[in-house]
Amino acid sequence: MKPNKMRHMYIKKYILFINILFILVAFYGCGGDYLPEKYLYKARINKQKIDIKSASNEQIDNIISEFHIVTKKWPLSKKAAEAHFEIANLYVAKKEFINAKKELENIVINFSNNAELAADAKFAIGQLYEIEQDDIEKAINSYKELYDLYPLTKKGLYSPLYIAEFYKRNNDIERSNKAYEEAIKHYLRKIEEFGEIKLSAVLQNYIALTYASQGKWQKAVDNWEIIPQKYTQSLLVLPTLITLGEIYFVKLKERSKAIEKYNEVYEKYPLTRFALQSVIKLIQIYFYTDDYENTKKWCKILIERAKGNKELQAQGKTIIARTLEKEGKWDEAEKIYDEIMNSYSETATALRVPIFMALHYQTEEKSDEVQRIYENALNHYEKILQDKDSSLNVKQNAFDLTNIVYAKQENWEAIIKRMNKISESNDIDNYKRARALFVTGYIYQHKLNNNKKALEIYNKFLDLYKNHPFKKVVLEQMKEIRN
Repeated sequence: MKPNKMRHMYIKKYILFINILFILVAFYGCGGDYLPEKYLYKARINKQKIDIKSASNEQIDNIISEFHIVTKKWPLSKKAAEAHFEIANLYVAKKEFINAKKELENIVINFSNNAELAADAKFAIGQLYEIEQDDIEKAINSYKELYDLYPLTKKGLYSPLYIAEFYKRNNDIERSNKAYEEAIKHYLRKIEEFGEIKLSAVLQNYIALTYASQGKWQKAVDNWEIIPQKYTQSLLVLPTLITLGEIYFVKLKERSKAIEKYNEVYEKYPLTRFALQSVIKLIQIYFYTDDYENTKKWCKILIERAKGNKELQAQGKTIIARTLEKEGKWDEAEKIYDEIMNSYSETATALRVPIFMALHYQTEEKSDEVQRIYENALNHYEKILQDKDSSLNVKQNAFDLTNIVYAKQENWEAIIKRMNKISESNDIDNYKRARALFVTGYIYQHKLNNNKKALEIYNKFLDLYKNHPFKKVVLEQMKEIRN
């Protein structure tokens, strides 16, 4: 065979080998996520098919085995880290905390070069120590190790404040105060250590949050003020200005300072979403402090700025109408209410307009007019509920407002009838069915004074929904009846 031909064949074989190698790396190597993602997805689908809270240990172990395929075959893939977290959660469901910690420790070891992943796992280990109750000191040590090892991760930044709030939640005031002091010192040290980097603004934000957590609002404000002054390029500038406006108005009762901050956002950053947010905040301040001229001025700005957003436009017009109503100009207000119902008919705001109008006539003791408005509203809501073209969101608003109108009319039987339809329906998810059953019991207990019927419904709730979030509330209501 000629040398050139042999060389050509060798090159072809070499290229073929490289292509095969590339395919193998793509499917099986550390950088390839296709297969681990496929197996992870399959395990998650099978996990969703069972109710973890009521599942047997065998069922949970089967799901754990599926996730372990990912952790064993592709241990350094990011999908393996996700699988470890899933497995840890499943072990927690079984109350096997030692095994859960082992899974999390695997993440810390295998992904030590990925600070965020390692920090998340370290924080979760601290949470596990808390769950066990008898290892609180180990939990605190885990959080301290976390912010020492990974100080600039999300969990690393949060951990010093979390420790202080943990002691506060457990009414350990002495340790809480000491932890707050240590948190502030830690953040200040890190600012000094890292200098003028982007995350310095984040550290400054945590100093302010630490003071806010203690209710030291003036100190919190003083530290938040540093961010827009010193870190002008930080993404935190705008949310900080909005926060300052909120704190000045709500906590420090400094109306003028709040207005100043919101105006600054609107004037300096007019094209951002925060500008629109500042307009809404200014409307709220002026409306609730009875400054009606400025309320109307900013509502008109909102309507202009919110082109394309019918919901916000309807809200702006509604507040103008309510302002006119407060000024004694009902005829003008009524015209705007009519415009909202006609031009913005399917917005949540428009659907609430009849209730605002009914409240006006109620204050004037015109009961016939009140009932007329309520009946028209009920008919309108029913049409929406029957309309196949109405969106689910609009239908949900119509359904909820129907119940509000019935409550205003004290027509409790009508609400119970509607709740029964939900609680007995197979087309509605368990959460909503359970909530409807609870509402029925609550009405019997608190509105119809029928404790016997209420207990019957609450017991049915406990039989059907043993792990529902409302269980605690149901038990409290039953205790109230029996006492």
